[in-house]
Amino acid sequence: MKAEQIKVDIPHLPRHHHSLQDIPPAIRDQWAKAYERAFRAAIEAREDFPNQVALGEANKVLAVQEPTSYADAIALPKWQLMKREERIYAELPDHLKRRAQGAEKYLHIVTTDGKEHVFPIAA
Repeated sequence: MKAEQIKVDIPHLPRHHHSLQDIPPAIRDQWAKAYERAFRAAIEAREDFPNQVALGEANKVLAVQEPTSYADAIALPKWQLMKREERIYAELPDHLKRRAQGAEKYLHIVTTDGKEHVFPIAA
């Protein structure tokens, strides 16, 4: 049987618990299409675990682009964030103070991939 003849059961999208916003429908659709495309390709390639291959490819749609600056961090969509808040240096946890760059105010974010970032806010 050819891959295009196989009915693909697309699993539920992974939940981003505690994200600031639900994953938008357009991103959900991209994820589902990426899953189906990768699943069919894995079947054609006779992969042993086509579901795992497809999930890996589909989850790339949800990947967070690691921010390297305040501008990058503020541009991240809310569905990729679990926390976004302005904090003063004294309020930062110790592990973030070590990364702080001498400013008084900081943007503190936690992304849905569990990474924590802090960036100085220009005065």
